[in-house]
Amino acid sequence: MTSYASNLEELAHWIGRQIEWSGGWLASDELVTAPLGDDIDGRPAGILIPRQVISFADDLYRLQVMIVIDRELAYRGYSYQFMTAVGGLIWRFDKHPLDPGEAPAPHLHLPDDEDKHLPYREVELNEVIDWVHRYVATQETPGAE
Repeated sequence: MTSYASNLEELAHWIGRQIEWSGGWLASDELVTAPLGDDIDGRPAGILIPRQVISFADDLYRLQVMIVIDRELAYRGYSYQFMTAVGGLIWRFDKHPLDPGEAPAPHLHLPDDEDKHLPYREVELNEVIDWVHRYVATQETPGAE
């Protein structure tokens, strides 16, 4: 659950600011968000940030971002895939069910075995962008936690 906002609108704004301040740029002109279906009271049940690409370092690297957040500001799912400009995986933070019927589990994928789910704590976009900058500067990648 995020501590950077008190409602969905603030959280969408915070995510947009993280991208703006990251030194990268979106392939589209602006961050796209979509409400998840309304509950009985008419409020959105959450927001979806559909897959979007942020480019870094003169377009040598790209970060694909997809996020699903519920009304309580809990991350129901995400995928932050960092790759080379030609699509080679550098790392990917995911949160989704690993088996049918299970709760979503945060984990990490590395290029030596993309199908392996390495345990990793839940991450937010600002942490992911920090990992992007670390990789661009030092080629350091995250490891299992």
